[in-house]
Amino acid sequence: MSAFAETVRGEGDESVLACAILPGFAFGDCYEVPLVEAAFEELLTETELGQMDTAVFSRSGLWGLYATPDMFGVFGATSALMAKFVALAGGPQELEKRFRLLMEENAIGSGPRGR
Repeated sequence: MSAFAETVRGEGDESVLACAILPGFAFGDCYEVPLVEAAFEELLTETELGQMDTAVFSRSGLWGLYATPDMFGVFGATSALMAKFVALAGGPQELEKRFRLLMEENAIGSGPRGR
């Protein structure tokens, strides 16, 4: 989470809105949570969000996140923030390397051989 946290830090978001995603993509309970990793960990263990898909909305409107209970996430942001994230995460090649490793570890793929 460090590249993500460092990317969004300083964008004017002291807190975010985290909402459970219910079947049919309706919103369940929403929680305002400080933009601090420990606060997210507590939210995931103390609420239903640890067992449900979750949408996280920034107060600034510059970025958002969709995450599943198994910690798969989709991060969206302005082009400037995405460029910052890619740089902080080690560059495009490092992100591709991490993604390929994740695919191999979780047998994610397509076709008969997972490729």
